Amino acid sequence: MGCRGSKQTIVEPTFDLKRKQSGKLYSLNNTISKQEESSQSQDALAEGNGGGNETSTLNVKKARSKCNLYSSIIAASIKDQDRFITVPELLPNIFFTGVFDGHGQNGAMFAERAATSFAQLLRNKMTWMKEFNATNDITIDETLKNKATKEFTAVFEEIQREFTSEYEKEVQKPLEKARKAMEKSEGIKLPMSLPMLGGTTATIIMVAGDLLFVAWVGDSRAVMCHVLTDSVTNVNSIQSIDLTVDHNIESNEKERERAIKCGGAIAGRHIAVDDAEGMLQVTRSLGDVPHHSNNIVSCIPEVNIFKLATLEHPFVVLASDGIWHHRSSNEVCQQMYEKMHGMVVESGGLDLTGDQLLAACQDYEQTLIDWVATNSAHVDDVVMSTFTVDGFNWGV
Repeated sequence: MGCRGSKQTIVEPTFDLKRKQSGKLYSLNNTISKQEESSQSQDALAEGNGGGNETSTLNVKKARSKCNLYSSIIAASIKDQDRFITVPELLPNIFFTGVFDGHGQNGAMFAERAATSFAQLLRNKMTWMKEFNATNDITIDETLKNKATKEFTAVFEEIQREFTSEYEKEVQKPLEKARKAMEKSEGIKLPMSLPMLGGTTATIIMVAGDLLFVAWVGDSRAVMCHVLTDSVTNVNSIQSIDLTVDHNIESNEKERERAIKCGGAIAGRHIAVDDAEGMLQVTRSLGDVPHHSNNIVSCIPEVNIFKLATLEHPFVVLASDGIWHHRSSNEVCQQMYEKMHGMVVESGGLDLTGDQLLAACQDYEQTLIDWVATNSAHVDDVVMSTFTVDGFNWGV
């Protein structure tokens, strides 16, 4: 997992983001120093460009989205392909965050491009969410679920179309042209396997009023902490609610069957696709163009909607599989809650502060780093995005 120095970039989302040849992102004339973070408006967009032991925290004004504080952290290994992004107000009173676990030769580039593409596309396409606020009592029914699924799917598909178009133009067509030329000169038929240049998982959350929308492809998991208080003993029980289900061969039998039905072949924990080099563990992703043949690996997200309960849900964690390989959802929620609650009690306060949230995330990162140091076979990138729910009583 390792630690190295890294950079944190804060940019206004209204600025056009460009990509250098290296795949890194930068903002035109709008890089803000770390010291200026606290003075930025809710429109600030915080993005993790990776590079090592990276943390950020933003104190978000109490908005109708119910999201109060935000913290992100990256602990990078040599690969360093995980990314995070957050926009505290993607639209008025609508909170957005996401994590992206890149894989393959150009995984970092796919993760970074997906992060910024989601911010831009969702801002344009999800304006209908502005109707939700804390004063509305919205029922989560099939009509709302179908609308959200349709809209999120359109965004995921648009990002995948761009990746596919570029791959076909820059890789597939030149290879096909060279193959045909060789076949003509040699007078024989030649097989061709398309190279795997990489891809990324994508797990995104939007909070509008007390509604939490989550859409995802891959195995970067989102988990909500659930606190139940015994009415007799007044003792808290800390549980987890998985907001997503991992899209992989190993743990998801339904996805395994879907991929096989579409023509994929299973090899241990991986899936192989005819005429595509390499194999993948995830059954849904963005990028990975050759493996998306016949929808064997799919870009279609699953979508869930949940209601945030102020008295029961203190925080939500999004993280790449580098964390879930080491800890269960329950372990993460219990350990992080105990740390956060302990900080509030020790300080004599009634609410968690932004500094305390960041410290809790940093502390949790260190426990993972220490564990991995003695378990070198389990080295992986880690990215974690955590936000708290406004109104939870941490002093109890």
